[in-house]
Amino acid sequence: MRQPNHKLQPVEIAALAAAHEAGASIAALAIQFELHYETVRAHLLRSGVALRGDAKATTPKQRRQIMRLHLEGINNKEVARRVGISPRTVGRVLRPGRA
Repeated sequence: MRQPNHKLQPVEIAALAAAHEAGASIAALAIQFELHYETVRAHLLRSGVALRGDAKATTPKQRRQIMRLHLEGINNKEVARRVGISPRTVGRVLRPGRA
């Protein structure tokens, strides 16, 4: 049985974005908001939320900052703290062909 589509109100989209920025996964948000995973992802992207684990979700400014800090010899965990992203995202940005 298919669930009927329901349109999120702006306040719900804001709550979705805030929950993701606070650490909730897309999968958990899909369950919580009764949406498909890709629908949650699309709402987050349209809201300008950087998805964790998505190197393309970092801004060009963030990527330049990551590269600069890395070249200064700062480890990924500290780079992540300074830029405000996860250490894993830093690693993805620094992989060859990603920057």
